[in-house]
Amino acid sequence: MYQNENKIFTYHFNSILEVKICFSYINDLQENEESIQEAWYQEILSVAKLLRNICEKTYYIGRFQETAGEESEVRADDYERLLVIRGIPKHLLKETVQSLLYKLSISIGGFFQEDLYLLPVYIDNNMEMESVEHFSKFPFNTYKSEQVVPENSGFAVIRIRAKSKVDEFIKEIEANETLSTPGEYEVPDEKGQVAKISLHKVNPTLSCTDTSLQNVLEAYLSFKIHRSDGGLQDGLLIILEEVFLSSYFSEETSHQVFELDINEVFFEKSGLIENKESKIHRFLSNLVENSTEELDNLLSTYGTKDGVNQSSESRKMTQESSDRIESTTRLYHTDFLKCVTQFAKEDIKRLWLAVQSVGYNLNFEKIYYDQEQRLKWNDEIHLALTKFGNMYGRKLDIVPMKIPPSEIYLTDLELTEYKELQGIAVDELRSRFSDLVNFNVKIENILPKFDVRTHADHPHSIPAYLHKLHNFIFYAVKERFLMNLLEATSQRNSDDPIPEITIDPVEEIGNKNDDVCKTLFSQALMQLQEIDSRCLNVTPAKGGDPQYPFNVKFLGDEVLGNSGSFRHFLSSIVDQLHGPTLNLLIPYRGTGSFSGRYFVKPGPVNYGEEKMLQFFGQILGLSLRAGIPLALNMMPTFWSALANHPVNDWSLAKEIDPVTWNYVGQLESLSEETCNDFLEENSNPKFTYTSLSGDFVELVENGMSKDVCWDNLKEYISLIKEVRLKEWRSEDRIVHIQAGLSTAVPISPIFALFNSSDLETLFCGCPGVNLEFLKKNTIYQVGIEVNDKYIVNFWAVLQSFTQEELSRFIKFACNQDRIPTSCDGDDVAPPPYPMKIAPPDKHSDDPDVQFVRAETCIFMVKLPKYTTFEIMREKLLFAISCSLDPLSG
Repeated sequence: MYQNENKIFTYHFNSILEVKICFSYINDLQENEESIQEAWYQEILSVAKLLRNICEKTYYIGRFQETAGEESEVRADDYERLLVIRGIPKHLLKETVQSLLYKLSISIGGFFQEDLYLLPVYIDNNMEMESVEHFSKFPFNTYKSEQVVPENSGFAVIRIRAKSKVDEFIKEIEANETLSTPGEYEVPDEKGQVAKISLHKVNPTLSCTDTSLQNVLEAYLSFKIHRSDGGLQDGLLIILEEVFLSSYFSEETSHQVFELDINEVFFEKSGLIENKESKIHRFLSNLVENSTEELDNLLSTYGTKDGVNQSSESRKMTQESSDRIESTTRLYHTDFLKCVTQFAKEDIKRLWLAVQSVGYNLNFEKIYYDQEQRLKWNDEIHLALTKFGNMYGRKLDIVPMKIPPSEIYLTDLELTEYKELQGIAVDELRSRFSDLVNFNVKIENILPKFDVRTHADHPHSIPAYLHKLHNFIFYAVKERFLMNLLEATSQRNSDDPIPEITIDPVEEIGNKNDDVCKTLFSQALMQLQEIDSRCLNVTPAKGGDPQYPFNVKFLGDEVLGNSGSFRHFLSSIVDQLHGPTLNLLIPYRGTGSFSGRYFVKPGPVNYGEEKMLQFFGQILGLSLRAGIPLALNMMPTFWSALANHPVNDWSLAKEIDPVTWNYVGQLESLSEETCNDFLEENSNPKFTYTSLSGDFVELVENGMSKDVCWDNLKEYISLIKEVRLKEWRSEDRIVHIQAGLSTAVPISPIFALFNSSDLETLFCGCPGVNLEFLKKNTIYQVGIEVNDKYIVNFWAVLQSFTQEELSRFIKFACNQDRIPTSCDGDDVAPPPYPMKIAPPDKHSDDPDVQFVRAETCIFMVKLPKYTTFEIMREKLLFAISCSLDPLSG
């Protein structure tokens, strides 16, 4: 038995479920150590049980709350996303205001279910609203009936989708020139100043932080709850019926089948007051601010006295005590509706708080799933939710664990992509996402405590369970864990000399005979193979001046700085990998979504290819440490094989290789009677097939001499599948890429936690440019303001660019093919950010004759003050089209 604490930790972590005897030794520890051991022991054990239950399909949603003490209920938080707007220029058309607000909201996720309310323009001069109060100061025509009325009231209430983006949206609106410029309807105050647009938050009691705008907020709340004819919205009526009958359906009689007339159901006042667990009690209590005395008065006011409106068939819906001595005032459904209708007129805020208290939001949607109905873990649904969380987190630039479940819903377009989530109620989706978030929080906390290399050796250990469930772990959790490992495994000290390689670009330009040895790839390989890989393992790139694995010097170029040269080097490496000279990859020969991607070339490996494949893997790892996404367009099968998840599922051929899929499908559908005719129509095939490279390969020895017939058809089909799957796996070649990768990156976490999609994102980032993220991470040199006309035109031109043109602009500005499109909202954006806008080096009386320049090492664009949008666009297009190598230092 192990006799010290550290060995117990190691033994326990490697196989907590297989080897339980180590726990018994904890009892022998001293008392002051026992509590410490108990804490980590209980945490690990609770997570181990949850992982095992999920793997064994015995896990139910909400058990994180039961077993781990986590809060999994989704709470009403509409107020956190509500904003009241004052000061919208009143000369703007209503449609213009709506369009502009929607456009500005796109970058922060849009509005929550398109919730935008513009306060109507009232012409009643008695209304106490600023927009109406100032009408008397507007110019009038000869007839009072022809009073000049603004195009909009100047007030709006919006509910944005992401509460994490509220402050960002406020800044965006207040900085917008159109919305912040007063028009002819804006009236100066006593000091002669015109108030500009302002946005105000709402607190948990649905009160505006600017009390003078409470009427505007309540107008919005009333609009949400009333139909155009003044009646209550159907959604509210359904909620009221569900609330009223909730106690009834909790009784044993709910299991009996009989007709129920809701008008015969009532609550007696005393029982309703005493039954504090019922929804009807919670609803009514929130109407009266949880005052028992006020609740009693409310029931007395709206209830029906004994002997009135009763039926001999009435059923009591209460848990009143047998010795009740209270009066027999009863609350019928019609009484309940009268009460709510009156509150809708007199205190709309209290009514909405009551609605939220029973679990509904401002759209009358359930915000959490009833705990009485047990939801079982569903792999397909949770996998789709994990993918959705990854996508939505990148869109909002936050980790998925920070997304409140109450924000989760899918648009019609999103439902077409996440088909597994179609037909699922929104409250169920939110509860499942809440559970998924809790799951990931737990996983992130325990990941550093385990050696994930043991996942294959101990099939019932926590690392093994994590490997089985890796598809349900958010990408951000995996990436942060891996980045922490890269930080911990960096081996170059700040005072160590930086390795340097020298590249001769002229030698490569003159390489007309496709000599592999003259390529930039081979030049770098020959020089770096002499350097200990430990000297290349730097800390992950951070900040504006990152440390790169090695310096790159191009002969003939006098470059200040290394960043631009290193990025250009990696970009050139990727171009050569895609090209024919290295002959390591072959292009996908089909059409569709995989067009332009590459397979690893199949076939035997020679010594030279081994070295190149290993260097390929090392480049992947070093680019990860450098924080530079590679525009490497590989097939999904490559990333699966690299993650040690080789493709064995033939059904994937339908998408990856439809020609072979259709051919095999035809063969499998043949009967003995139709076989000969089909084989004759297809030139009597032999036991050969076309490889990924386009060459014919023999499926068996002497396959060129072996005819396909009915008797050996199944063997022929099986061999075709086997050959194609083997080519996709490329095990003989992938192993060398993995070996090279392992010299720069701890590879075990990749095998244990990452799937093919994760790996492609890890090494290649996301294609395309997130213009809003770029704009948010741009700084301006002294003297340049974001609202300067030419800067506004600059961003307008970039907005007009296609994604291809934006990518070329990024290449021009920083010499990277791709840049990060998001980061954790609490973190500083990774290199090469921030982009810097600076004036040109030389002053000119006519800026329109100057050209745009870039300093790629520091991601700086030197931008002349072009006078028009058209000239700005022309000059930028010239810069990104004609500057083949923008390397300028």
